[in-house]
Amino acid sequence: MGIIEKGKIEGILSNYKKPSIATVCSHSALQIFQGARQEKVHSIGICTKDRLEFYKSFPYAKPDEFLMVDSLGDVPVDELVARDAIVVPHGSFVEYVGERLDGMAVPVFGNRRSLMFERDRMRMFEWMRKAGLRVPKTMKPEEIDGLAIVKFPGAKGGMGYMIVKSEKEYREKIGKRKALIQEFIVGVRAYPHYFHSIFSEAGYKTSYGHVELMGVDRRVESNAEEIARAVAAGGNVPLSFTVMGNASMVMRESLLPEFMDMGRNVSNTSPHPIGKIIHLAT
Repeated sequence: MGIIEKGKIEGILSNYKKPSIATVCSHSALQIFQGARQEKVHSIGICTKDRLEFYKSFPYAKPDEFLMVDSLGDVPVDELVARDAIVVPHGSFVEYVGERLDGMAVPVFGNRRSLMFERDRMRMFEWMRKAGLRVPKTMKPEEIDGLAIVKFPGAKGGMGYMIVKSEKEYREKIGKRKALIQEFIVGVRAYPHYFHSIFSEAGYKTSYGHVELMGVDRRVESNAEEIARAVAAGGNVPLSFTVMGNASMVMRESLLPEFMDMGRNVSNTSPHPIGKIIHLAT
């Protein structure tokens, strides 16, 4: 399925009276709903029965309205359009809906073409390389000549990732499953958060707006974060990279200019067709 024509989406938007936002009840949905509430924008949660009680339990971060579905991949397009909804995608949204989002006749916040890079790590790496960022080397099983990390497709939060040292070990542990192999790099893992805007003048100027550095965090992984204690005590514990949460980091100020340059370079090398602008806030 190809990308839906821009003109069709503009036609849908032209009939919207008071836009709302919608997303799947997973991943970072609570943050999205809380932000919408703060901006006084009506929010819609696409939710399954088993998650309803949980999302209702947050009075300041629950959506204003729920649309119940049997599966989180079943996005009720017609009902969303009838409610003047604009979809805000996140990692789980991309995982559950996949390529179907490309042709969905519902407005999406941001550029839905960028989600192709979210789904395809090799495309994402190519984007980073064009931006001048250094990325870990990727390899084929027969090219493994040292520590390598094996990652599986989708937004699985590190679940199932493993370390291998040779092609033989890879074949024994992975078999014929589809996976990405990268060199294992030892160092401090810092995850910067950026916000790019064509309106704001805060942050670094880019070719089509400004980019801000909103913060930096590190992933708390079980049990990679604590395994040193077990090893020191003589234990033999299988290594796990499943993400349990995120912890805020305060980076050295002298390192921040490099982070800002990375954000600007990624923005400058991204496609940026600017379409119709809709102000959601009342």
